[in-house]
Order: sequence, then structure tokens, then C-alpha cells
Amino acid sequence: MRFIAVASLRGVYVRALRRAFPKMDLVTAGEVGLRQASDENILEYAATHGCIAISQDFATMADFAYARVRENRPMPGLIQVPLDGAVAPMIENSA
Repeated sequence: MRFIAVASLRGVYVRALRRAFPKMDLVTAGEVGLRQASDENILEYAATHGCIAISQDFATMADFAYARVRENRPMPGLIQVPLDGAVAPMIENSA
């Protein structure tokens, strides 16, 4: 599986994921030139590259993901991480 961390995902989450899963195929939006990109553009990148998006954006990201599904456009997946969640337990519980 491939993943893209959306710019809204705090760096501490990205670092924790990379430390816990060193072989995880994870890029950040910034690393692929999408730091300031819209949700729609990030989801298009994710679909084109077969990535599941990881985001802390509960305001709009899911709406764009659902729109892609309704329009029968590729949507590999979206993981939404709560802003107030503790990093370590979330990472450990997913291992």
C-alpha cells in the first residue's frame, strides 16, 4: 500500500509512522510538490499514484473524497486522524 500524508497531518504523526513502519511507502504532500495544493488536487494525485490519503482535515477532505466516489472517479482511500488524538497509542494500535 502507498500513502500520502496531506499537509494538514502534523509532522509528529508522519515521523511516528515512519519510525514505527520503516518500510511503509509514505510520502508527504510537501515532498511531492503539493504543500499548498487543494484537497481536490491532493486526492487526484492520490488516485493517480494509488495512494491512500492520511489527513487531519475533518472540515472538507471527506466531502471531496465522497464526491470522487459519487462521480465514479478513482478513490483509493482516506484515513482521517483526530487532531486531539495521542500519537503513540494510535500508531501502536495499528501495528
